[in-house]
Amino acid sequence: MCGVCHKTGATDKPTIGPVLWGVGGRKAGSAPGYTYSPAMKASRIVWNRETLTAFIASPSKVVPGTKMTYAGQKNPKAEAEIIDYLLSLK
Repeated sequence: MCGVCHKTGATDKPTIGPVLWGVGGRKAGSAPGYTYSPAMKASRIVWNRETLTAFIASPSKVVPGTKMTYAGQKNPKAEAEIIDYLLSLK
């Protein structure tokens, strides 16, 4: 599902969305080579388990004005698996 818009490799280039390699601990809106929405750049979010959980559940609620059109993950088990995977990308 995420792979439609995001790449996850250390040397990948952004596509529709930013590269997710190293997302854990990164300031939102700061991955090189991607043009973020003004809302994401101004969000002051640092990606960790808590912030990723909230964002994956409802991106537009956490960052109103985000370019991410994903409606949100409603399955807690799937959400936890996604976050575990994202935090492993380092």
